[in-house]
Amino acid sequence: MEFEKALKTAQNQLIRKTKKINLRNLTLPQLQTLQLLKTNTSFIIKPTDKNLGPAILDAETYKDKVLSEHLLTKDYRRLSEIEANSTMENIKSRLKTIISTNLLTLSKAEITYFQRSLQRYHRLPLLRAP
Repeated sequence: MEFEKALKTAQNQLIRKTKKINLRNLTLPQLQTLQLLKTNTSFIIKPTDKNLGPAILDAETYKDKVLSEHLLTKDYRRLSEIEANSTMENIKSRLKTIISTNLLTLSKAEITYFQRSLQRYHRLPLLRAP
């Protein structure tokens, strides 16, 4: 009990001591620039592959690339809101069936993972047409 109390006291002292200290690894001008870029709709900022950090593109270039490389190919098609919702419900239902029929072969961690992922709301990726 005394150890826990001493630990809590040390934690509170550290919190008070560092409360006003900037613990970010960015300078204020860098932070302000990032905030401006984040709210500027003429740019798109996306994460890159392999944890290489963010990438920034002109919004029009990004839309053109997405349309030409993905949406105008035979592999993709435009869905109505009703089709998209129906597809998501179908996938969710099929996943539940797969999980329930394989309960005996799944580990406890896998079951927990699937149960949690089914409880969360997953938004479909959207691209608004230009």
